[in-house]
Amino acid sequence: MSKDNLSISNHYWEQVFTAENIIEYGRAAKDLAYYLRVLFLDGYDSIVIPSRGAVPLFRAAQHAWHYEIRNLQSSQDRFLSKIEMLGSPMHAVTMLPFSADPDEEKQTSKGIRTFWVKVLSALVRRDGKDPHLIFYQKIVEHLQKKELTSVLPRNLPSSKFIFIDTVVSGRAVVEILDALEAEGLNECHLILLIDEGGKRIQGEYKRKIDALVANQRCTTILLSNLWTEDRGPSVSGVWSTVYPQVLAKLQGRYSWSQDVYGAGSYYHKVSSSQVSLEKGIGSSQYNMPITILYGSVSSMISQVVGVLQTIESLLRYRKELASGTEGENLPLVTSEQIESKHLSHLVQSLEWALSILKEDLNELVKLSPLEQETTIALSSPRIEELFSDAKVTATSSHLVRVELPLNVVDDLFSDFDRAMRDLTHSALSDDWFLHKNDWGAESKKFIDKYKESKTPNSNECDGSPGKCSEAE
Repeated sequence: MSKDNLSISNHYWEQVFTAENIIEYGRAAKDLAYYLRVLFLDGYDSIVIPSRGAVPLFRAAQHAWHYEIRNLQSSQDRFLSKIEMLGSPMHAVTMLPFSADPDEEKQTSKGIRTFWVKVLSALVRRDGKDPHLIFYQKIVEHLQKKELTSVLPRNLPSSKFIFIDTVVSGRAVVEILDALEAEGLNECHLILLIDEGGKRIQGEYKRKIDALVANQRCTTILLSNLWTEDRGPSVSGVWSTVYPQVLAKLQGRYSWSQDVYGAGSYYHKVSSSQVSLEKGIGSSQYNMPITILYGSVSSMISQVVGVLQTIESLLRYRKELASGTEGENLPLVTSEQIESKHLSHLVQSLEWALSILKEDLNELVKLSPLEQETTIALSSPRIEELFSDAKVTATSSHLVRVELPLNVVDDLFSDFDRAMRDLTHSALSDDWFLHKNDWGAESKKFIDKYKESKTPNSNECDGSPGKCSEAE
């Protein structure tokens, strides 16, 4: 097939969308699930995700826990593990649009990331009167036409949150770290998904990350190719939107916004109507090129997690048999052979799925899911439903830039100013945010009570001759 008939260039099929890279993501997802559960046991009760690129791995980590539960042998263990998961911080996830798109002549990425750390700090403190949080509330209300309750979880983060971020050069995460320290948020734990095994992390940033690891405040997961970073919603499932006019007007307007400013939002949109490309373009409900790539890749990562969990369960079962009397009758197949066989079948399955995916995407050659033009074409109708006169462009990292009608920007700031003058206004006044992070504790109480109810009373006859004769 000629280059002109390819939706995605062969470079991506040879270097990015490969069975090896997808298996690596599956392994990383299992590691992430394990680290999260260890941290939950240490008292961390909430999760914060600032990065689009981290979202697919977190979702796969959720699948990893489900697969582990499914492979438990007894129904009681499966039941209790489900209760444990339902009561875990896996369901207390706060996503904030930390993505920075500054005007390089006037603004800095540090100023933007500091703004979002201050929003996070207000959430941790439950400070609904904080100006940064109220400004974010007004962005959500005016520019997304939503309520804050629709973009923030019921379980807001506490000071002991887990911060899952991606790292390429290290600059972004260190800017965030500096802001976290300035806000006194020193009880959190970072899990960093690091591209190219950390080779691109620059000296000063590497020292900062290494120091956190040494102090047991940071866990790193090394990846050879962090291919969900900066390649848009077709691989992350997240559309991140920025508003340059709002950012420019906010900067310096207030005493607190001289060097700290932010104006962004995010949304998820990966479902789509099954219509032709020609009929779909222009509809806010059309998203097919993104849906195909994101849905297919996510399914493949989930498949990898499932196979890896099956291998782990088989090897554990084999070890248990080997240590018992049945060990003498075990087949000669080794643990290495079991793992090799399953991985070989997995690779074949992934390569077949990737070939089908390539054919499907080539049918949509006019709208490649990795191109900025596609991000613009598919996001514009959604934005235009809200603001008919808005103009949409996209950055090289697929941030959706929205140029708004001036009256929309003015209305946002007028409403914000009114809210700040209103001494009774709180961004967190809704009953939705009054819920405490006690679901985990209640789940633990239930599990302990359940186990206690299943434990035979020591004073009752348990079938042993001594106790039964004494009872009689």
